Amino acid sequence: MHDTAMWWGGQFLQNYSISGKILEVGSCNRNGGLRDICPEGSEWVGVDLEEGPGVDIVLTDPHKLPFEDNSFDAILSSSAFEHTEFFWELFKEKCRCVKPGGYIYINAPSSGEYHPYPTDSWRFYRDAAFSLEKWAQHCGYPVRTLHVSVDSDTQYCDFVATYMKIQNMNIFNDYNFGKKLNYSYLNSNPFPNIVIDDFIEDSVAKQCFTELKNYTNWGFEHSNNIYMSKHQVNKFYTPWCDENIQDIKNYAPTVYNTLQYFNSKPFLNFLENLTGIQGLIADPSFSGGGAHKIQSGGKLSLHVDYNLNQLNQFRVLNLLLYLNPEWEEKWEGALELWDSKNKKCAHKILPLFNRAAIFTLSDHSIHGHPIPLKCPEHIERYSLALYYFIEKPNQEFYERRSVVWHDY
Repeated sequence: MHDTAMWWGGQFLQNYSISGKILEVGSCNRNGGLRDICPEGSEWVGVDLEEGPGVDIVLTDPHKLPFEDNSFDAILSSSAFEHTEFFWELFKEKCRCVKPGGYIYINAPSSGEYHPYPTDSWRFYRDAAFSLEKWAQHCGYPVRTLHVSVDSDTQYCDFVATYMKIQNMNIFNDYNFGKKLNYSYLNSNPFPNIVIDDFIEDSVAKQCFTELKNYTNWGFEHSNNIYMSKHQVNKFYTPWCDENIQDIKNYAPTVYNTLQYFNSKPFLNFLENLTGIQGLIADPSFSGGGAHKIQSGGKLSLHVDYNLNQLNQFRVLNLLLYLNPEWEEKWEGALELWDSKNKKCAHKILPLFNRAAIFTLSDHSIHGHPIPLKCPEHIERYSLALYYFIEKPNQEFYERRSVVWHDY
């Protein structure tokens, strides 16, 4: 490894206080390498295409890393990207394997002599760093660029880029956020609810919208299902079976990752603090939830949701995240929360971009968007829907294995 590459690698390890489990991609170095300056107490794993000093695992495919998602605290590569034919695919793998909040470090030449190993295909300018950031977002593994430089005084004019994998939720900048909102949530009308704008990272929300706009494998209610079809008009959803979850992962990876995050333990803790409901259980099958698309003329009649799933777990909470970059009030489509005692709408929530609506379920939590959409034909109403359960009922209830419609 040339001297300036070693220096830049040391600066990265020191300036970002790197520790934990570290992966070096392109780790074979017969004249010394970054492993030589591994932070004390860290676990260093090196991979390359051939055996040699610093190599723990020999890769069979230069564009695939044989590790689980979110496995490493940091992933480094120095003088490797210029030799990788499809370096963007390798970068995607790095983004997949690094933990949320973890770091990716790249050092590659922006000039210098030809040095095949076995190929020497690329040189990198500053713009490459931001293009890779966009590529990661497109692939569903969003990162934020922390540092970009080109050291023009060195032999290879070292291109250096550092990234952090984005943790999806802005709200977890403050881990007490749920507790702070608990009073407002419990005292909202007509039943416990809250609306939170700018709910997740803006870039993540935009990519979710883009993926859903381009997604094609939707399910829908067939016209011969009279009970559902007259109440769910022009409504499409995914997943519509367990196998369809893999379609989301393949063709809408940011949506998939966001749904998985909403089912994660940190997010369940936030919801428990917000609502006061303890022991929340996520639904990994997204039954009835997932992603929803409503086309012009579509509606969802007023209803109360099912409250027992196939495991006899009791449903207590809904979360809806709206993903509509442009929405006008005249297009209708507002979520309506109804006062069941007085049979009137108590709260209307427009489906604005990156707005979350969270509310408690009971026999009386009547809701829907019953007025047909009046949006232009090329505009759809998109949302993510997450449902949460507890082991045993925490309220008086009548059993519902499917939705019950209310025609007020």
